[in-house]
Amino acid sequence: MCIKILKLFPKIPDIIECENCCKEAKMKFLLVAVVLMLELVCVLSIQRKTKNCKRKHSDQPKVQCNQTETNTCLNIDVGDKTVGAVARLSCPDGFNLIGDDNIVCLDSGNWSEINAKCDPGDEIGGINVQSFGGSRYVFVNFTQKNYSEAEAYCSDICGSLVEINNKEEDDYLMATTQSLNVASFWIGLKSNDGSSFEWPSGNTIITNMYENFEDQTYAKDKGSCVLAYNNHDGNSRRWEPFVKEFCDENKKHFVCELMSG
Repeated sequence: MCIKILKLFPKIPDIIECENCCKEAKMKFLLVAVVLMLELVCVLSIQRKTKNCKRKHSDQPKVQCNQTETNTCLNIDVGDKTVGAVARLSCPDGFNLIGDDNIVCLDSGNWSEINAKCDPGDEIGGINVQSFGGSRYVFVNFTQKNYSEAEAYCSDICGSLVEINNKEEDDYLMATTQSLNVASFWIGLKSNDGSSFEWPSGNTIITNMYENFEDQTYAKDKGSCVLAYNNHDGNSRRWEPFVKEFCDENKKHFVCELMSG
C-alpha cells in the first residue's frame, strides 16, 4: 500500500522500504492531498467569483449619450453614441466652420458643449451681410418673398427673420434698409395663437419691453405677421401687423438675423 502511494506522488521520497518510514510517507501523502484540495478549492472559488463579476458587469447597460442639442445651422454627424464616441460638426454650403469640429460623448451620458458656429461666406448675401450690437444680419433686397417663404429662406441660411429688441437696433435696421432702397420689410414678429405676438426666440413685445406699432389695435388673427416701414416712401418708421391672407399673398423684402453659433 505504501509503495503504491509513493508511486502516485513522486515528490515524496523516492523509495520508502521500511514499515516505520511507511507511516511517515502516509502522513506526507495526506498533507500533500490536503494542500492539493485546498488549492483546487481556491482555484474554483476564484473562477466562480470571476465569472459572477463578468456576468454582473455584462448585465449592466452601457452608458450612451442622449440626442445632441438642436442646432438648425450646424450639421451634426452622430454614429456611435457610447462613451468616448466622437460626433463631427460641419456647416451648410456657403458657410465656414469656426471653432471645434467635433463633440465627444461623456461619462455623464451627455455630449460635450458645442464650441463652433457657421460664418456666412460672400455668396450668402454678399455685401448685404452686416453687423450691429453683436448680431449679424442679411439684408435681403435682391429678392422678394411672402412671409412663410421669407422664414424658410432665413432658416436655410442659419438664421431667422430679424428680432428687434430695442430702439437702437430698430433705428439701425430702418436706416440700413432705407440706404438699400427697401421701403418695407418682413420682421420676425407674428401671432401664432391670434391673441399675442411672438418673436422666433419665444420673446414677446412684453418680455422685450419694446415695440414700434403705430396703431395699438393690432391684427389679432392667427398667423398675423408684421411688416416694418422705414420712411423710405414718406411713411413714418413703424411696424404694422397684417392678417394671414395678406402675409401669404404679398411678397416683400426682408431681413434675416444669423445665429450666433
